[in-house]
Amino acid sequence: MHKMSRSKGRIEYTNITREELARYAACVFKPTDVIEVRRLPCGRSTWHQAGNLAEAAESLVQDNQHSQHIYVGANPRRVRGGTRGKDVSCARCLFADFDGIGPDTVRVRQQNAGLPTPTLTIDSGHGVHAYWRLAEPITDMAMWSVLQKRLIVLLGSDGAIHDPARIMRLPGFINHKWPVAACRIFDDAQTRIYDLKSLIPLLFCVVTESDYVAQYRAAGSSQKQPNKMFLNNISTIKLAKLTAAKWPVAIKGGRNSKAFKNSAYLLKNLGLTEEQAWPILREWNRSNTPPLLERELSRTLRNASIYGRQPVGGKVAR
Repeated sequence: MHKMSRSKGRIEYTNITREELARYAACVFKPTDVIEVRRLPCGRSTWHQAGNLAEAAESLVQDNQHSQHIYVGANPRRVRGGTRGKDVSCARCLFADFDGIGPDTVRVRQQNAGLPTPTLTIDSGHGVHAYWRLAEPITDMAMWSVLQKRLIVLLGSDGAIHDPARIMRLPGFINHKWPVAACRIFDDAQTRIYDLKSLIPLLFCVVTESDYVAQYRAAGSSQKQPNKMFLNNISTIKLAKLTAAKWPVAIKGGRNSKAFKNSAYLLKNLGLTEEQAWPILREWNRSNTPPLLERELSRTLRNASIYGRQPVGGKVAR
């Protein structure tokens, strides 16, 4: 962490911040975008052109030294003074927030999900922020919110990061949450720009809660909303996906035994049906060297349903 109590330390800190702000703005915005910078807990906001953001480094460092957290509206605003969803002009990125894990763990999740390397990865001091810059901005913010929710399910990231006016930490400052840590850029490349069409298939291969609700209603239920048991089942499926994302890959000679254990966990520990467990197991299998044939994997899942001995809520040896 940079010392900020001495003049020399503050100058060094300001220079680092200026560089980080320039790199952040170049990855996330166009130079002419209007962006909101907000200090918390005081709540005061200022607005800047993205191309000039680095010029605000000194004043922001001063606020940060007085225990203010420095945040930015991750989507550009229509005009100076805009703070709400209706004030957002577009989204130039999809982004995710991971709490309590490091960049290496995020990289594994990103790779397991089939997503490309993020344009920008930030170590927030207590987690990771990842941004994927889009070749063309999204102006339909309702659609952007849907895509964000699907990204959340795909990566197991913070479930609240889907409102258009969302603020995220700016890199180059101190995160005052205990233990105090620096928020810094971990990796960035302005050339990593992605066509949304290439990401859509990945985002729509996951099943979200709204998908289950739609299926529930399509089944002809007279209830407006699913009951608690139905929604608990959705939570269980989300837990299963998060757990499966951490499973190590298997190599030839150990694939069948690991597939059986993983199947037993999904079916016996979590109580999923074979239909619910199958896409999760298949996604894990894709990373194996080489993957099991699908008919063999399906047979293993069936055997775990018949011969798996762990009761629901029990523990499978991992």
